[in-house]
Amino acid sequence: MPKRFTESEQIGCKVKENGTYDKMRYESRKRQGLCVRCSKPLDRVGSYCQKCKDYAVEYNRNYYNLYQSLNICPKCRKEKLFKGEKVCPECQAKDYVAMSNVLKTKGREYIREKNNRSRAKRFAECKEQGICTRCRKRKADDGYSTCGICRSKNARQQHERYANKHYKAEGTCFYCGDKVVEGKKVCKKHLGICRRNAEIARMNVDYNNHYWKSLNTSLFQRS
Repeated sequence: MPKRFTESEQIGCKVKENGTYDKMRYESRKRQGLCVRCSKPLDRVGSYCQKCKDYAVEYNRNYYNLYQSLNICPKCRKEKLFKGEKVCPECQAKDYVAMSNVLKTKGREYIREKNNRSRAKRFAECKEQGICTRCRKRKADDGYSTCGICRSKNARQQHERYANKHYKAEGTCFYCGDKVVEGKKVCKKHLGICRRNAEIARMNVDYNNHYWKSLNTSLFQRS
């Protein structure tokens, strides 16, 4: 017999037909370090165990593709989609209002830091599992954190950007088109960004076990 809660305990909880309340069960399992879906001990960082996470991803992807094929909004599953839209205008408006409220209450810096933490977490998880940190589908190549397909796409995008007439004009920044720093190919803003990225890359290189060193056996065969 499922437990019945008092009226005060029911506030903010989603009531189901059998009398249980999803939100209270969710919070309880999360505090105990259990999967919020199957109640088994967690084997990964997050709210779901790996098995339940894979199931939920596959389930949501199938439903998303199904509603997209029927020209129905996959978010509310009610309104029709217009040509080229991924969600209906009503859902877009709701998302805009929700994001505006967050910006007003917590500020843009909070959202930026939250997104950075989320991206860093996904990057670390993918790198640990040996899969591409960009598409998160294919296996990463040896010595890289991305797969060959994603690196080719990135190179093609960079080439197309460079080929754009706006950036080919002499004396303009490769990234934004502003005036370049004397003797450089980028503006002052992007020069600082490139230098910081290069410094971070140098700090993370293991020169003792470098990929190129392992290939060049003829030169580094002696320790």
